[in-house]
Amino acid sequence: MRYRWAIVSNEHDAIRSHLSEEFRVDAEDLEALTEIGRLRGQTLTDALGESMARGDEVTIICGERSISGTLTTVINDLAVAETAAGEASIFLLGPIGFSTFPSAAGGLSGARSIRTFLAKVRELELTGEAVEVVGSFGAVAGPIAIVAKDHVRIKGAQETWLLPLTEIGIVLRPTPPSASLD
Repeated sequence: MRYRWAIVSNEHDAIRSHLSEEFRVDAEDLEALTEIGRLRGQTLTDALGESMARGDEVTIICGERSISGTLTTVINDLAVAETAAGEASIFLLGPIGFSTFPSAAGGLSGARSIRTFLAKVRELELTGEAVEVVGSFGAVAGPIAIVAKDHVRIKGAQETWLLPLTEIGIVLRPTPPSASLD
């Protein structure tokens, strides 16, 4: 009688082990599908917000130009990155692409003072400082003269550029040269 009980017990253990393994595999599959569903529901703003929170290094591509840096703001249609060349204001609805690289540095929660790309460009208009505007048209440098409803006017050396907002990807405000203490 004892021997028979041991056989039944071993069979139960084998069945229990097999079912446990099946449940574990099903749980892993469900978790993977849940993550795929979450990623499919994200906007570019959501994805870049996660990259900013992790402190990822990003490379922004617009036409033939690419710049790398760390995101400091991601909100609505605007991302701002600190780069070696200066502060890059990125129009998330413009002709741009991103690549992200993990960083061990940790991230930011992000500044929220300026809430849209249009507001950021209008802020740069008010400063009157020279910027570089990069888009599907190439790159144009000069101060922003006017930000209109659907375009930006950039004052060149002798010409005025009229650039459609939808074709702008990056507005780069160069880092001012540091003062020498010699």
